[in-house]
Amino acid sequence: MLLTHGECDFDFFSQSVLNSGIRLLHFPVIKINEIVNKLFPFSSISELNKFDIIILTSVNASKIFISKINDARFDLSKLTPVFAAVGERTSEFCKKNKINISISPKSDFSGEGLFDELKKINLLNKNILIPCSKLSRTFLPDKLKESGAFVEVVHTYDIDLPDKNIIDEASNLIKIYPPDVYMFTSPSTFCNFVKILKIDDVKTYFSASAIAAIGKVTKEAIENFGVEVKIVPEFSTVDELIKVSERFLLEN
Repeated sequence: MLLTHGECDFDFFSQSVLNSGIRLLHFPVIKINEIVNKLFPFSSISELNKFDIIILTSVNASKIFISKINDARFDLSKLTPVFAAVGERTSEFCKKNKINISISPKSDFSGEGLFDELKKINLLNKNILIPCSKLSRTFLPDKLKESGAFVEVVHTYDIDLPDKNIIDEASNLIKIYPPDVYMFTSPSTFCNFVKILKIDDVKTYFSASAIAAIGKVTKEAIENFGVEVKIVPEFSTVDELIKVSERFLLEN
């Protein structure tokens, strides 16, 4: 099985063997580039405290937000906004870094799932900050604005392809161990994988393998390329994605 993802867990191509004996290949297909030529637009805690809610959409968004807060020497304990997070891993990362997440989805770890939780409160005239990737979807800010909130989106990082040595090593190992299941953790991981391996005929390339997507957004993005997605976990986490993909292989 091949797991594609960003740099948050692995910044190199690696492999391991699961208890079932199935080989798991880790392939980071996304390199995170902090946007350093754009200064963090908040010069004081009071400017951040004008927001009622700060939404952290990923571990990467959280890492860079916290890094910028630390660089500015702001005291996290003096932040008054309520924090919201899209996924479990983002919530866990924030907790480790002394940010308490008050709002998060119960199972649908996506922008849609988070909005379902946010709309339970009165969003009218709420000031909301979303530090995120330059390529982030507009679904969440659009829905929040429709609900009467004032939303400020700050692009703190961009994504790129990984370094050439990672690409070369990954390409060689994929030839040695052709994956029976390809697992994609976002639309960007699928698109970057296709770019990295220079796949012209996407449908034919994946025809002999099963495709797994972490959630419905990723599933829809992949299927727009004419590729069938056979595996989607009930809960949109990497751990669940690996578990259901492993079960699929053992049963088929």
